[in-house]
Amino acid sequence: PIPEVLARPLYVEWIGLGWLLDALLELVIRPLSGVLFPEQDQGEGLDWRHGLLVGYSATTSCPNATRHALDVHTDDSEITMTVSLGRQYTGGTVVFRGLRGACSLEDAPAVEYQPEVGRAVLHPGRTFHEVSPVTSGQRFALVLWARSLRGVRGRQCPCCWMNNRDASADASDCICGPAWN
Repeated sequence: PIPEVLARPLYVEWIGLGWLLDALLELVIRPLSGVLFPEQDQGEGLDWRHGLLVGYSATTSCPNATRHALDVHTDDSEITMTVSLGRQYTGGTVVFRGLRGACSLEDAPAVEYQPEVGRAVLHPGRTFHEVSPVTSGQRFALVLWARSLRGVRGRQCPCCWMNNRDASADASDCICGPAWN
């Protein structure tokens, strides 16, 4: 059985698997993202990672997976990799939409992806996405965020970068704007 500790996201570092995150960043995410999404780290390279295990279930009584679905959101990463793990389930489709700051959520076409156990998907962290309700069984995933701390994160306000806002644009609603400083 899956440990009860997965009742909420479990940070991979906590269970001594930081080496796995390092290997995935070095051997999978960096090479693929450099080819597929070179604009996301602006050529500076991904130099930081964070990983967690998440669980979804059709019922809220499951002690190992308390999420049922996940609302539309973006990740705090330049690149996100999600690996589908173990168990049979139905539902739990990932719906991708446009990039945050590049188009409105309403205008972005929806692209659905049904995760398959043992397969991974890589996408820019700024991509709007959601997980539809799991209708039976349990869905587990390893989620890995990769960032460019020496690159884009060191040069630009994270809020402006996340919203694809030019440095000369109005940042009045941003933490770097005059309302916050």
